[in-house]
Amino acid sequence: MKYVDSKNVENISQICKYEYKRTRKVFSESFKKHKVELIESGKLTTGSVAAQFDVSYTAVYQWVKNTVSSRHQIRS
Repeated sequence: MKYVDSKNVENISQICKYEYKRTRKVFSESFKKHKVELIESGKLTTGSVAAQFDVSYTAVYQWVKNTVSSRHQIRS
């Protein structure tokens, strides 16, 4: 199986020919919390954060979900 780096691709059709593999990125909890605050305030969207930092929309959604969940645990 051949992987392709999206940064070296001239058009999307080249990516479609190969399986796209993302490298795993690790972000600190404070970084994620700050991005969630910006999303919740309406200054950023989940999609814009995902695109800007090259992570999946689902990953950013999980940051939001986990942050909201942890707030409820603290209040309980």
